[in-house]
Amino acid sequence: MTENKKENKEEESLSAETGGKTMPQIAAQISTTRSKVFSAKAVFPPAAAPINEFANLMDKPVESGALSKWELDTCENFLRLPVNPEALTSNQRERLKSFADYLINDSENQNFFEAKKIFLLLQDFKGLNKLCTRYLNEDPESGDLITILILLEKNQDLKNILNLKSVLQIQWALHDLTIKIYGYINEYLAKNGTLATGKSNEGIDLVAIRNLSEQYDLAVPIARGGLNQGSIADFWGMPTKIVDIGAHDRKVAKGKWVSPVTPEDFRGKHILLFDKDTVSGATIQKAVKMLLPFKPASIGVYFAYDPKENETGFAARLKNIYADIKIHYPNNAPMQNAGDIYFEANEKFRTLTGRRSSIEKQFRSLLPKLQKDCPDLAKPLKDYVSRHFSKYDSLNPLLTGINEVKSRILTRLESLYKEFITYLGQGVFAYANIEYFKHALNSGKALPEDIADILIRERYKEQSEDAAGKRRIDNPHIPSDPDLAFQAAIKAVRHGYDAAIVVGPEGFAYEPYFNDLGLQTVAVNIPESEPGGPRSLQIIDKLESLKGKKVLVIEDDIRTGATLEKVLEAIKENMPAELGLYLGQPPKYQLKKNIPKVFKKVFTAGEKTTSKSAQKTFIDFLKSRNLNLHKK
Repeated sequence: MTENKKENKEEESLSAETGGKTMPQIAAQISTTRSKVFSAKAVFPPAAAPINEFANLMDKPVESGALSKWELDTCENFLRLPVNPEALTSNQRERLKSFADYLINDSENQNFFEAKKIFLLLQDFKGLNKLCTRYLNEDPESGDLITILILLEKNQDLKNILNLKSVLQIQWALHDLTIKIYGYINEYLAKNGTLATGKSNEGIDLVAIRNLSEQYDLAVPIARGGLNQGSIADFWGMPTKIVDIGAHDRKVAKGKWVSPVTPEDFRGKHILLFDKDTVSGATIQKAVKMLLPFKPASIGVYFAYDPKENETGFAARLKNIYADIKIHYPNNAPMQNAGDIYFEANEKFRTLTGRRSSIEKQFRSLLPKLQKDCPDLAKPLKDYVSRHFSKYDSLNPLLTGINEVKSRILTRLESLYKEFITYLGQGVFAYANIEYFKHALNSGKALPEDIADILIRERYKEQSEDAAGKRRIDNPHIPSDPDLAFQAAIKAVRHGYDAAIVVGPEGFAYEPYFNDLGLQTVAVNIPESEPGGPRSLQIIDKLESLKGKKVLVIEDDIRTGATLEKVLEAIKENMPAELGLYLGQPPKYQLKKNIPKVFKKVFTAGEKTTSKSAQKTFIDFLKSRNLNLHKK
């Protein structure tokens, strides 16, 4: 079956799920104003758009040719006000793309930074690629170039640029590792039972100390000012011995080893001291005197602050340092191979970038051995890995939840690598094993089958927690099948309800679905009780607005029906004209015979057999919000 026929068949299947309308027909009828959400029959109501007085001007069709003065001014003013990228119409997106192209190409008004902001807003990766090329040719030292290269996952270009040793770009690239760096520092300090008072230069320290680890054998951080840098030395595998020296306000400095030491730790070794700064030089002098009896080969020192001889405050004042001590500080630190170190650090921190880099190297080294020992599997494995990396690299890094999808792809590759290493090590690739692996490699899909579940959980996780948290209610419930629950929510919204009552605590897990689909909600809370026990009711929001309306009740399941009876009791003074019921759990959890007859329509999450349709429905919903699974 050709790709076009597959797409047509899938669209026909989805058309049956959406009242006979195809996706293009649905998209065409979506309103761009929030006021039409509740009356629209579109499966995917539009996102809420913040008030922006220039929105209507931006929504005019884009004409060919250069943008006029008023169009340029309109785009500029539109971007100064709050913009929800999910609510942009196709005309608004086209106008913004034209404006970004103008900012790239107009020699008098060129502004790459603003163009980047627009392309990021639109998640326009073609535009970012175009901008990346211009940066590489015209402004290769820009920090923004680093951001774009990381987003585009142009790893070789990123490595080459960072290896040019631009301090600004190194800091920019390694900024994403800040939390990881401080996490490691805190672990090191806790392990050694001490605190740090110095500063961390983050990415600069990471690169500089990695390079210095090639010149020195042992790190001696001086407590407490040098412990941040000592932590980084430990991260890079340098042995560390902590020394505590008291020199301030003393005529004679005193020192003691915090770490246990022996003469053999230092004899003939190249020693690197760490401290935040030096004022009189007494601390470093004392450290050197403590080291000299151990006969080290050489001694150097790395200060966290650059030298400033004639200023007060933290600084490295170098005039009182022994002449034969080699001095390092951020402005003279060795920054070579920063690109290689960036990826090495990511590998050690087990970031997604690092995991991808590691597993690619592992398979690259495995394949020649496999070709020799089991040639029938070498090509299928190479194709399988290539297919997974290609899919991994194509995913939109700006889409909420995509990092979890990427992590799942890498976990699968890591597990496969371990399995192959085990079989090769044992030499047990029997015929049956080979056929099993060939079948698995040839049929394995790159994307997780539950990709929509992953994306739904990540998109609504915080909103669900907030829905319960702002009402001071604990909600441990997590939807078991988010894709099926979301598809049922779409069907319910399409039925044209005016508002919904969310029944907490479990119902709060589904409330974000309906808010995102444009349905207004009010809440009540009915905590769980023992079977047959009394049910308490907490009315959280005013219910007067429900009177005479078409209202949907949002719950997770129906067992005895006691919860729904309690809801009916709560709204009897403001009885809606029509009641519907949404149940977020699949049918196996429902005792529908206990649903009160007043509920005219019931929407239940489907069975797992319908999951493929539900997965596609959510991906199509994302597209309707200008959100793509892949880079476009």
